[in-house]
Amino acid sequence: MAAIFRLFLLISLISTAASSQHTGPSILRLRGGEVKLRSFTGRAPSLVSFLSPSPSAHRSTASEAATNTGKAVGSSGDLDAMKQYVEKSISIEATPDEVFRVATGFEKYPKWAGCNWIRVLKRTAGGLGFQIQMKVGMFGRNLDYVLQYQYHRPHKMAWHAVSGSIRALQGSYEFLPNGPGKTKVVYKLNVDPGFWVPQAVKAGTTRFVASAALNGLKKYTELPTTLAELRGKRGSRKLTELEILEDRKRVYMLRMALL
Repeated sequence: MAAIFRLFLLISLISTAASSQHTGPSILRLRGGEVKLRSFTGRAPSLVSFLSPSPSAHRSTASEAATNTGKAVGSSGDLDAMKQYVEKSISIEATPDEVFRVATGFEKYPKWAGCNWIRVLKRTAGGLGFQIQMKVGMFGRNLDYVLQYQYHRPHKMAWHAVSGSIRALQGSYEFLPNGPGKTKVVYKLNVDPGFWVPQAVKAGTTRFVASAALNGLKKYTELPTTLAELRGKRGSRKLTELEILEDRKRVYMLRMALL
């Protein structure tokens, strides 16, 4: 009964707030803040219209953010200022330059990074990927977006979403020397999907994505075939057929684990 009473009280508040006949938006003041109601000349908005967000709501919010900050939405420069990003790290048996080269080899991401499809749209003058289109499964949906990258070779790469079916996404890899032939990789990630997701689900999914990316990067980089390719010009020994077969099996198992 209490829930029904609160529902009727909410309907009454909405009708009262929108009772004046004008074309400007009505404001409903609640304890959580102000809610702008869409206007309907000569009549109050229905409860359904109030509870249904405007199709342009997310786009206008993103546009306002870009205008007010002077940066693209999801700019990687904002990542360190955010308190909700996830940070994880891992140690990899390879040099920072070697790990950097694997992390920037976007065409091979489907083998270890958990993305379903990827395409390099633009490259930097040095040949690194500048704008990358990806299709990934996240938050129970298939998302398609374009990321734009910045580099400080071989120490860091950062990215942010510039278009697609996600409101904002920022992330970065840092590649830190961690002893002879070893690298500590620090991964930071912040995701705003642009549709409602429980905070616990959002945080848990973001942590899972960060962990999966780091584990995938480590396992793929440390494969003998990957290291042989990275060090091919340094006189590495030729792999046996058994080692190549084992590596192919590991790549297959890694891809199955990421599905």
